[in-house]
Amino acid sequence: MQKNDIKIKEITSFDDIIVLMTAQSSKLKEKSQETEWQRHIARRIPVYAGTVMVFFLACLLMTTTKALPLEQVGNLLSELSKLLTSGFGFIILILLYALIHGVYIYKTYTGYKWLKHSLSLGLKLITALLFLWIISFENKSASLFTGIMLFGTATFSAMLADRTLGYTRRNERYDFFSKRAEAIATKYISLKAMPNSSFSEQHLNECLAFFEQIYLSKYNDTVTDSFYLLSQIEKKVAG
Repeated sequence: MQKNDIKIKEITSFDDIIVLMTAQSSKLKEKSQETEWQRHIARRIPVYAGTVMVFFLACLLMTTTKALPLEQVGNLLSELSKLLTSGFGFIILILLYALIHGVYIYKTYTGYKWLKHSLSLGLKLITALLFLWIISFENKSASLFTGIMLFGTATFSAMLADRTLGYTRRNERYDFFSKRAEAIATKYISLKAMPNSSFSEQHLNECLAFFEQIYLSKYNDTVTDSFYLLSQIEKKVAG
């Protein structure tokens, strides 16, 4: 039986708590690593898509405020498209992408980190390809509005999904309680080594409180995330 599968039905000593907390720490750490990619995607999409959205918004703002006419903005997008899609520009982009990806692989020592960095680089590539496709439109007004709508939708959809489905909350909860269980195990290993320490009901209650906090935190996060939209609507109505 694996260490993180150990179940103790009766806690009567420091050793029982140490074994239980060590197993829980390992189990929660594994769950944290398993959900890291969800958190990573939910937090990276708004960064990448939001950056491109701001670019298109800035271009639209320049045309609406007459800082630059639409024709000049269109020329700017056309020149940028030609530069990035030309043979030299495309080769530079590929080499830069390969270099960044290679550095990530070189510095990554665990599978879940490699997956996380690969997902990040994949999102960057998708964002760049969509950007190049949109600025290549002949109708530059369509380019601006398509860019704002596409990347704006991706940005706010990812933020809303993370907030209502709780990807970040879940991952951070696993990570927090994994470290807390590890700290508790360390505490009782130290107490066990002290000559005058003895197991008491207080230690048992502390152990039970740990599991109660896990369940309570999970319940509160689930309720908060599930009713996020409803709470925002109620705030708007009340305000």
